[in-house]
Amino acid sequence: MSTNPACLPGMMKKLEGGADIVVGSRNMEGSIVRRSLTRGLMSASYNFLAWILLGTGIKDLQCGCKAFDRAAMPFALSAESDGFSWDTEFLISAERNGLRIEEVPISWTEFRKTKVRPVDSFKMFVSLVKLRLR
Repeated sequence: MSTNPACLPGMMKKLEGGADIVVGSRNMEGSIVRRSLTRGLMSASYNFLAWILLGTGIKDLQCGCKAFDRAAMPFALSAESDGFSWDTEFLISAERNGLRIEEVPISWTEFRKTKVRPVDSFKMFVSLVKLRLR
């Protein structure tokens, strides 16, 4: 529950307006984000590398707050990646196949007992390279 559920009505409105996928973004103007410097740097690095390696326009590939309609379901179900990479593979595949993806600013607070560790940065980088090679 890192994401404040107050963003859900705005996400639903975007779906009703024609978006196939709506992503809660911690990187948009209007977002309120509370997290450690380490997590912030890891997230910024990951999204920057994804932009370089995968050419995506999505600002926040790994926020767990997503809503999508049936058109996106095949991409969600066919993603082979697990862990940190699933979100990215799902969104990149949908984006490359012409689905309309929109982002909304959110309020997000890091849990104190996060499972993300600095060593995970290497795993994230490897996952981006694997996606690029596919």
